[in-house]
Amino acid sequence: MNTKQKKIQQAILTPEEAIKSAIAVREMATRLWKLRITRNLLPETVAKDTNIPLRLLEKVESGRYNFTLDILFRLCEYYGVDADEIFVGEKQETPPSMQYA
Repeated sequence: MNTKQKKIQQAILTPEEAIKSAIAVREMATRLWKLRITRNLLPETVAKDTNIPLRLLEKVESGRYNFTLDILFRLCEYYGVDADEIFVGEKQETPPSMQYA
């Protein structure tokens, strides 16, 4: 996170919220990294296949970059997982009342 992003985040979030946010980003980054590792994929391969610059992918996986939903969804599609698995850490079942007919 660069200085400008930190200043914006500090203006919006309380210190406690900023810490929780940073922890959540790190946890999601770890889940993305584990997906790549368990599939025996090199970062260069994932970067090329998803059209995400390698240095950006490395920052995402290390938790040093507060990634966008676009990047998250590209990686989820590539790995064949739902975004819930990245956000929460496990696949969430959709309640019947929320499922489409």
